Amino acid sequence: MATSPRLVHSLIVGAALTLAGSIFATVVAFPIAEEVLFRGLLQTVVERTLGVVAAILLPTIAFVLVH
Repeated sequence: MATSPRLVHSLIVGAALTLAGSIFATVVAFPIAEEVLFRGLLQTVVERTLGVVAAILLPTIAFVLVH
């Protein structure tokens, strides 16, 4: 059974796009989302409810626990 060159090409291109998407998500998208979550959302909510010191400490602790 012979493999079509077009099929091989399609598989290689698909794998390359998947790899590029994974690298982009890991290097760009996830770090931005993490900053928005920890600094933008969590820190703001904690500061409004518990004050500045808690807004510094609690998101920091949460960030450390996630990593």
